[in-house]
Amino acid sequence: MNYGFSANNDTVRPETKIQNDDFFTELSLSEFANCYGLPAEMANEIIEQYLLSAMDRINTALESFKSESDANGFNKIEDVVASQLGGISAKVIQYKQAVYSAAKADLLRADISMDRKPNAENKAGTGEELMNHYERQSTRAIANIQGKRLIGVYSV
Repeated sequence: MNYGFSANNDTVRPETKIQNDDFFTELSLSEFANCYGLPAEMANEIIEQYLLSAMDRINTALESFKSESDANGFNKIEDVVASQLGGISAKVIQYKQAVYSAAKADLLRADISMDRKPNAENKAGTGEELMNHYERQSTRAIANIQGKRLIGVYSV
């Protein structure tokens, strides 16, 4: 994996939305691939599988937030009271960041574990740093959605 930079951006990614549960917003494979610099040679099916896995993990982490929101009359994350940024709910932006960052970290982890080239050790060090960066972004986004600070002891 090229860790965020792709020389060929002519790859066609499907514009269809990936269905989520009724509360959380749909996600886009195309948006994820473009915003997170996935390599052009990465198959759409692989990207979708990693997105689905990350969606499930983040949805599970946000189960109590979802229950509280539902109890307060909010049936969708878009409806939860939050600031609007560019016409989009901050909660939706944070949710996408949580899922996309988790999926990117997982893709980096998979790439590092499959690499058998001579420079794999150096690549693993760089990839490990990037993977940790994306995992921290995901954790921070989950905490923001829940209204929690990053400093403290929480089950996120």
